[in-house]
Parts: sequence; C-alpha cells; structure tokens
Amino acid sequence: SGRAISDQAYLGYGLGSTGNTALISGAGSVWEVGALYVGQAGGESTLSVTNGGLLAAGFSYLGFEATSAGNRAFVSGSG
Repeated sequence: SGRAISDQAYLGYGLGSTGNTALISGAGSVWEVGALYVGQAGGESTLSVTNGGLLAAGFSYLGFEATSAGNRAFVSGSG
C-alpha cells in the first residue's frame, strides 16, 4: 500500500510511447492526480485498479489524440 500524489500524469505521452502500464492494487493503495492521460498520443497503454485500490482524478482521458488507439482501463475486485 502507499499513496502517490501528482498534478498530472501520462501513460503513453509521445507517438512512440506504447505499452505502458500502471497498477493500483490493494486496500490503502491510492493515486491522487489532477489530470490523468492514459494514451495522450501513444497507444496500447493500460491502467488497472484492483482489489480495493483507489484512483482519485480531477479528470482523466482514455485516448486523447487520434494516434492513441488501444488504450485500456480495468477495474476489478471488491473495495
């Protein structure tokens, strides 16, 4: 468990940035972010929130540019 705090975060920022992952898993695991981009320009990135993990985002994008195809977000487990 742990806590991460950031103003903004990118998974897959540039065109060549593909296959990035972020995992928030377990009770007490928290990511507080003002703005989250899962695939700003890159593709095939994955955000997973599982088993009681918490994502607290002011706003978020799943695929921002036309080039950011195939990005995914998964939520599973209880919590």
